[in-house]
Amino acid sequence: MNYNKEDVVKALMASGIKSGDTVFFTTSLGMVGIPPEEIDNTEKLNHFFMDAIIEVIKDGNIIVPTYSYTFGGSTKTEPAIFNIKKTKSKIGPFPNYVLTRGDFVRSDDPFVSVACKGPNCNNLLTGLSNSSYGEGSFFSKMVKTDNMKCCSIGLGPNWTPFIHYADWLARVPHRYDKKFYGYIKDKNKLEYKEWIYSVPCLTPEARSTAHKVGRLAEIEGIWNSSKLGRARVYTSNCKEYFNFVMQRLKKDPWLLAEGPKVDIKYAEAKRIQDKGDSKINIPYKVTKYKTGEWIGGWLVPEIWVCHNAKLSDSKGNILSITPYDYSLSVDCTVNLSTVKKHISPKIKNVYANRDWGFVYDKNLNNNMYTVKIDSSFGFGEVDVFEKCNMRYAILNNKPIKISI
Repeated sequence: MNYNKEDVVKALMASGIKSGDTVFFTTSLGMVGIPPEEIDNTEKLNHFFMDAIIEVIKDGNIIVPTYSYTFGGSTKTEPAIFNIKKTKSKIGPFPNYVLTRGDFVRSDDPFVSVACKGPNCNNLLTGLSNSSYGEGSFFSKMVKTDNMKCCSIGLGPNWTPFIHYADWLARVPHRYDKKFYGYIKDKNKLEYKEWIYSVPCLTPEARSTAHKVGRLAEIEGIWNSSKLGRARVYTSNCKEYFNFVMQRLKKDPWLLAEGPKVDIKYAEAKRIQDKGDSKINIPYKVTKYKTGEWIGGWLVPEIWVCHNAKLSDSKGNILSITPYDYSLSVDCTVNLSTVKKHISPKIKNVYANRDWGFVYDKNLNNNMYTVKIDSSFGFGEVDVFEKCNMRYAILNNKPIKISI
């Protein structure tokens, strides 16, 4: 249970980490056990481990995940801002400690940023694409970097940093690309950006997990481990581990999901209660495309179902029950200036920018309004047809022009 700094240094070295290495660290330091008596708070514990890591790696490169998932909550009318310097991580105290040190640089990914300290950080974090898990992402660069290592402290062999890049590369059926928008702030520069993030289908079977492949890799000898306190330190060569995962994903595309394998289109339709009813007849050849597929520069969106919607004034009078197509779920009270941003005399489709709204063309006389929209998004298929050299997609039973 008890351990000291010398124990941490020895455990890191025994797991395969040495001076000059480039190492991606994932941590749950509270699981390790009881540190020395003077380490009596989280800040001291973080500093204690960082000192030990630096002592072992010396002039190598230390990489820590600082995921914030900022753009996940962004909408067109209320865009999120990912501040590279100030936005906190949502995955624990050690990443946030790293962000306060001042000797780490952070990538500009508004979902899964990483922070790096060392001589090769500039090469690792610059020139990245606007995709969290696609080609040109940090993780695509990570698995191609010679001698890059993954180290898990207190988490077992179950936390795999490149898991969703592997899923993306294998084109697994239970995840798909989705567009998000927001602002990225770097020093005094504020830039509005489109970002591609690979999201999971929300059926229980599609829930991500690296437990199965982590244990397989441990049995195969890809993970080296050493005891530390009541836990273990696990280290592997990233490229070797990645190749191991990809070989098994070819045989089992559901390896990195809870499973069991399901017909994902059917499961998602059932989850969101999509009956698949088409109300329009298309006198042209129709091609079906799956959610997350690219048609030129257009990304096929999700299927959308609205279960109910209501815009009411402060007296309870119902003003509209017709939401914008692809409106987000919302249940709140808003003021007059806010509701004006979300109404239009004509129906809108906000699939391209996450938002909500109602069709309404009369004057508004109240200061406060109640907004309720219950909607669901899910993986499915979209009908696409061509007419007069133009390409159209059928979204919520309406043709939307997508390209020439």
